[in-house]
Amino acid sequence: MRKLGCLVGLSTVALLACGTTSELDADFAPTQVEGAVLPVMAPPGSSAWSYSEPRLEYRGNRRGSAVAVDRQGNSYVLAAFDPGEDFKISLLSFDPSGQQRWRRDFPARLDGEFDVTTDLWGNVLIAGSADPSLDLGGGPLGTRAFVAKFSSAGSLLWQKPLCDSATVSAVTTDAYGSVWFGGSVTKGCNIGGGPLWEVNDRAQGFIAKFDALGEYVFSRAIGGKGDLVVVNDLAVTADNGVVVVGGRYVFSESEYIRPFISKFASNGPHRWFREYPEAYGDFWDVDVDQDQIVVVGTYSLDFVFKGVSYPATSIFGTGLVVTYTSAGSETWLRRLGGWVYSVSARAGQVAVLASVGSRDQPLPFPEQVDVSGNSGVLGLYQANGTPIRARGIGRYHQSGWDVALSPIGVATVTGNEDNVPDPTGSTATLNVFGLVP
Repeated sequence: MRKLGCLVGLSTVALLACGTTSELDADFAPTQVEGAVLPVMAPPGSSAWSYSEPRLEYRGNRRGSAVAVDRQGNSYVLAAFDPGEDFKISLLSFDPSGQQRWRRDFPARLDGEFDVTTDLWGNVLIAGSADPSLDLGGGPLGTRAFVAKFSSAGSLLWQKPLCDSATVSAVTTDAYGSVWFGGSVTKGCNIGGGPLWEVNDRAQGFIAKFDALGEYVFSRAIGGKGDLVVVNDLAVTADNGVVVVGGRYVFSESEYIRPFISKFASNGPHRWFREYPEAYGDFWDVDVDQDQIVVVGTYSLDFVFKGVSYPATSIFGTGLVVTYTSAGSETWLRRLGGWVYSVSARAGQVAVLASVGSRDQPLPFPEQVDVSGNSGVLGLYQANGTPIRARGIGRYHQSGWDVALSPIGVATVTGNEDNVPDPTGSTATLNVFGLVP
């Protein structure tokens, strides 16, 4: 018997319409085949498409794929593969129905974090850290960290090598097509405005901005002598500034890492800052929808939000969804699963990816969520924090790594379908799927 009824009414986009795959009628279950996309004929509210490809590089708790969606609903997936002999990085594009539009493969291995995003014109930005031999079409980069821009048709527009001592974990764009990116940096890194970090030998967080043509605008390190800042993600705000999230160690106060969020103006000056010293955890991902900033993360001790204490429900971590106004005021908080590591906010909807954690943890949704046999959870909230729907999405906590909402509410999710140990190491299967109204 189907436990979750389909969403009714068109005022709310039916992202997670009909529960888990196992709860769908067999004739309408999403079909997944290796290396192919099959559109599914299904009643309104339960259509889905799926793409599967083996030999995704298994990277432990580091994601093996990332996704972005443009204003037309096209999806772009950046993934790291391990074919067994030579590593490769692939950039794939799918149309709104899940049909592959184009693909670009680059022989190289990612050796750090990476990210993908789009601008208002459908161009695609990728950033990360990889083998210096990586050639995206403009010759070998020659350094580990890089940022590159492709057209919506997959043609390289420009590539910018950064430096060996930087790790880029996030990239985004503003209304003018300017490119913001951030991550970690050590001594000797000059992105364009002089060395970013020469205070001590520890790595430190940084953010930087290029214009739409890839020319340097500004860069700055984040933190000081007495702390260590880890930048996990960033997002552009309505005023074309940027919010940055991650974790911060303050050595004179605690050995624990604490979640933080910080806002910077469009030309670089700092605007506001919030952190949570009692929490012991990180903010992992951030997105912005109009005036609302949505952040997800995980903590293990005590999170104090709007003066209320929220003790962790598990020593292994409790997932968080928290929101702020553009001025930094705390608005609402929800807890979900064991870890929450990706968020997408668009058109009044908030989609999050989480691991279930302990099976006896209640999930705060209107119906009881059946997650038996699954570890990943995809949840949908209204902009005011009201839970709408959730469903299990896979057997491992890596079964969902990244999520992106389209303008009409389609959620594209990437993750690991499985994890296969072999004599050369562990690999997984890239899993990309769309859930549509």
